[in-house]
Amino acid sequence: MFGQGSPAVIRLSVVVPFTQRVDQFESTLVSVLENRPSDCEVVVVNDGTYADPYDIGDEVRFVNGSPGKNLLELLNFGGQTAVGEVLHFVLPGMIAQPGWATSAIARFSDARIASVSPGIRSHRRPTKILAGVSYRGHGKRVVSECSAKRVAACQLTYPVFGPTLFAGFYRRSFFELTGGFDSTMSVSTADIDLGLTLSTLGLASVFEPNSLLECDTPPSLADSQFSLGKCEERLFWKHRQERGNPGAARRLLGLLGELLSRKPHQGLVRIAGRLLAKLSSRHEDNSAYQVHVHESAKIAEFLIKQAEFRQQEQAVRANSYRRAA
Repeated sequence: MFGQGSPAVIRLSVVVPFTQRVDQFESTLVSVLENRPSDCEVVVVNDGTYADPYDIGDEVRFVNGSPGKNLLELLNFGGQTAVGEVLHFVLPGMIAQPGWATSAIARFSDARIASVSPGIRSHRRPTKILAGVSYRGHGKRVVSECSAKRVAACQLTYPVFGPTLFAGFYRRSFFELTGGFDSTMSVSTADIDLGLTLSTLGLASVFEPNSLLECDTPPSLADSQFSLGKCEERLFWKHRQERGNPGAARRLLGLLGELLSRKPHQGLVRIAGRLLAKLSSRHEDNSAYQVHVHESAKIAEFLIKQAEFRQQEQAVRANSYRRAA
């Protein structure tokens, strides 16, 4: 269970995985420590190879995952050990800006908000802000963007289903409810997979324009074209019942668009991955996932009502204190 054994007395847990690039990791960690809010813990998920040369164990909680865990397993392990009400996953290479967490955390005052996507600005594309991940019906993950000059207007290229894997805030209770990131998915599709599941539960994800991280270039989440094609096809079949089937003609047009947008051999390899996954995915028994979603939706509604009740209690208590003063 996520956060088992520890009371959620900390508002925010920032989880940073160590993924071999020491320079990127340390730059990210320094930016988080310099700009973190007061009611915050910082958790580093270490694969056992980072030795903490600066002796910062009093400021950072290091937890060692098993060697050989992939990135998604490391992030889930970090979520399991965190105690904050809100989990914030940050990949090495992301640089937190002053006040980046405050406005994002404030969005969780709405009990139905499951995740908040911060803005991410790349120094190589300074005119655009990455605002989160979206989905096209043929199993395609796309990144929603907005203009850096008009970020407050939130005019996004696509609706946001959740944060990118680069950096995202999640309400811990809902992250736990879904089981976290599906580690059998590729790193390129795990974020939208989780976003779609949260949406199916009736929960909301929002983009917060005042929460900003920067990077030279977004960290590489590149899978092989074949692996990515397989995971995109699995994504389609997993969420087809809730997202609808776009029909054979629209799927074919979408796949042709992918083929034409890449070098011919890359597109063909990706389509081959999809075809292989289709042969197995279309015959997979998806009933266990459907049952899990159905039961989780009931639990999510209970958690929402519970949170709303606590908010009402706090408001009544605050009013009583003001009258007494």
